[in-house]
Amino acid sequence: MRLAVIMNLQSPWARETVMHLVDHGCEVHVIDFDTLEASPGYLGSQYDKQSRAIALLRKKVSGVHLLRSGRASELRYLLAARQLRGVCESVRPDLLVTLYGGGSALMAWASGFRPYVVYAVGSDVLLASGLRKRIARFVLDRARLVLANGKYLAERTRQLAPRARVIAHYLGVDTRRFRPIDRPAESHVSGIVCTRGFLSVYNNDAIIRALALIPESAGGYHMTFVSSGPLLPAARALAEQSVADDNRRKFEFLDGATAERLLEIIQGADIYVSMSRSDGTSSSLLEALACGLFPIVSDIPANRDWVETSGRNGFLVPLDDDAALALALATAISNPELRRSAAAHNRRMVQERADIENTTTLLIQHLERAAASYS
Repeated sequence: MRLAVIMNLQSPWARETVMHLVDHGCEVHVIDFDTLEASPGYLGSQYDKQSRAIALLRKKVSGVHLLRSGRASELRYLLAARQLRGVCESVRPDLLVTLYGGGSALMAWASGFRPYVVYAVGSDVLLASGLRKRIARFVLDRARLVLANGKYLAERTRQLAPRARVIAHYLGVDTRRFRPIDRPAESHVSGIVCTRGFLSVYNNDAIIRALALIPESAGGYHMTFVSSGPLLPAARALAEQSVADDNRRKFEFLDGATAERLLEIIQGADIYVSMSRSDGTSSSLLEALACGLFPIVSDIPANRDWVETSGRNGFLVPLDDDAALALALATAISNPELRRSAAAHNRRMVQERADIENTTTLLIQHLERAAASYS
């Protein structure tokens, strides 16, 4: 099957998806804009840490086609539609697939190439409002198929675009790579990791405020924020202001990491924390679960698919409740047995429901049926 895939080359989950499509026999041509090193957002700011992974992807796919962006605004999607059409006429794919909704889906529609399939990720549906919401409904309704990142997101996508054919589908994670490792004897310091970018939707400030409330009696911890983002300087300033001097050295802000370093950090941690205000199924959460980490995450619908309200395999915490988050963190830090008892269950859950080998096979089946139904 020959696919033309619109994606962000800087996105780790998109690269992982494309690599596995190639491994499963698909011919994939990747399409992105030509401003990789100048792209906005937290991914663009850590381009240097992703350049090796991008180079590996370039070698594996059948072609990388970069569109001239011209403008930094969202108008670029419409202005580049003719270029996209030219790529598709040259490549002659069975399907045009976009690994994000929003502007990418608009560009797919405006190109005039048919059929196209949209993968809805989360914010492209959940945070759409006003004109963006109307555009999203228009382009999703006209897609041959819309795949949504999880059951809740599929429900919301159907509400947004009632005429669209929507299927819930987890892209999954590589559980052979993301797996627990043998660790030294139990440490008195619990490793806590957050891999979300410093954007307002990810709400990382709440984690800093909550950690400032934890009493010394809870036990030792080391907090690692892996990603970059425009709000990182403000987060560092918040830690300086709110965290006591003795605890400040427990914080580490990495400002991005290579894929190898990210894996090393996750496998070396005990607790995963994310206070995202909105999400589809988070690849970051699945990676942490596959490595046996104990999750402490915001109580939003997408997270309820993976973390039980009973607290048996992790904690769901209400948004904007710093005290509740502090209590959840303190409980997990002080209770290694609770973390151990959840580890095997969490990994098995990801293996059964979201192992990328299985989800890629199913993804190809969805795409093949979409292409066949159009011809």
